[in-house]
Amino acid sequence: MKPAVWFLVLLAIGMGTGGAMLQLRQPEQELELEQVVITRTEFVKTDAATPPNHGPWVRRELLDNWSQTNPGQSSHGWYRVTFSLAADGKHHRPDGR
Repeated sequence: MKPAVWFLVLLAIGMGTGGAMLQLRQPEQELELEQVVITRTEFVKTDAATPPNHGPWVRRELLDNWSQTNPGQSSHGWYRVTFSLAADGKHHRPDGR
């Protein structure tokens, strides 16, 4: 092949793969990550394979220490947490942030 043809072939390959490489070298966008700390939950003591919709759910603080909240007992149970997401899919704190 003539040098001009090789140049066009290499240019085409470079544009096909080099574009992706250039994108990888661009600075990453800063992601606005928010951490949600769960400190309260509801708990129901049951051996059921799935949690009940209704039942004797009780509020519990996390970390839940079973030796204090269920002294002398061992069993299975479910914890559930309820939270809201805005329509944009982001969690909004009570302080508006």
